[in-house]
Amino acid sequence: MNDTIELGQVIAERILRSDAGEVRVRIGLPKEHDQDFYITPYQILGAGNEKIRYAGGMDAVQSLQLAFEMIGNDLQQRFPKSNIVWRGAKDHGFRTTHRRPQSDAPPD
Repeated sequence: MNDTIELGQVIAERILRSDAGEVRVRIGLPKEHDQDFYITPYQILGAGNEKIRYAGGMDAVQSLQLAFEMIGNDLQQRFPKSNIVWRGAKDHGFRTTHRRPQSDAPPD
């Protein structure tokens, strides 16, 4: 796989708010990379490393689904103890496979 992945046409963008300010998640159009292998590029802006990453799958739908999950995990890792929210929700709105570390603070 070529190390240089371009975002290409942006098909979706989400603006999040964190303790540090605005964070933008940009998702590119899924594209066929090899026979029976698709990639969906994405980029997270305003949260450190802004490198374009991608998720790969057997078709465009699977690569898109996995990109959403990877974005959620990536945000969880970049903001382990701070608040990052989407439009007043209690979280960023992306599915994650990792659990957020428990706080030492008592529940509200």
